[in-house]
Amino acid sequence: MFTAYGEGQFAGNFWPSLRRAALAGEDFPMTSGRQVSDFIPVAAVAAHLLAACTRPDVAPGHPLVTNIGTGVATSLLAFAEAEWGRLGATGRLLPASLPDRPDQIERYVPDLCGLRIPASPLP
Repeated sequence: MFTAYGEGQFAGNFWPSLRRAALAGEDFPMTSGRQVSDFIPVAAVAAHLLAACTRPDVAPGHPLVTNIGTGVATSLLAFAEAEWGRLGATGRLLPASLPDRPDQIERYVPDLCGLRIPASPLP
């Protein structure tokens, strides 16, 4: 699974922190946002896993090994901007107001071998 986000996620992670600030009308300090990931709603991950339970090519002794993602590479800043708008935030995003972490993974995007999972937004 790549960068899954959604309800029930650890409150200290990026999306829950962004959501909390957006819904509270607060500004949201963040890093530069240049990091690139494949952001996938947790509901899409769950749908993928449920579908794998009934696939004919997945059987005992023949496990399925696959990447789960949307196939869309998105910068953290673009993701934050999209979610900020979707959530109707009234505060401001403050990119580059926090330093980038020296150990930050710059790109985390799966090779899906031509497969795409629709990324429906969370309510």
